[in-house]
Amino acid sequence: MAEVAVPQINTARLKPFRQRINRTAMTITDSGFVSMEIMCRHSNQPNSPEIAKELFHVSPDGRNVKLSTRSIN
Repeated sequence: MAEVAVPQINTARLKPFRQRINRTAMTITDSGFVSMEIMCRHSNQPNSPEIAKELFHVSPDGRNVKLSTRSIN
């Protein structure tokens, strides 16, 4: 199987911001870290607090990627 060359990820040109759409939040920090969070409610009640169910973090140079999930009971 042939290897495919993929350019390295670099967040140096990205400006810090946070955007939320429905249940997903994306953040670029001042230091260049990128994170995505998938939110859910702790219970079926409309006023229950939202917590991050899945987290995806990428370092500014793209070498460190962390994916974590949280079980919601």
